[in-house]
Amino acid sequence: MPPSDDQKHRIGWAVKQLKAGRTVTRQGWKVKGQRISYVPAEAPGEGTKAEAYLLLTTKSGRCWPVTLGQQDILAEDYCYAE
Repeated sequence: MPPSDDQKHRIGWAVKQLKAGRTVTRQGWKVKGQRISYVPAEAPGEGTKAEAYLLLTTKSGRCWPVTLGQQDILAEDYCYAE
């Protein structure tokens, strides 16, 4: 369960929460129930390395890597995902 926090936050806060293993969302997203999580880098085999990335998960459980756009980076409505 995420910490109790009803405030809205900026991207810097969101990145700190993601790297601490928490999941965040944006209140301004049109599609409710989406959330972002952080997947750390791994070294799967000799000579290869998987880079860290952000994973977007929908309310239905579908997920894929995501690159945030300008609106998301400049947003001030990040909060903990439930």
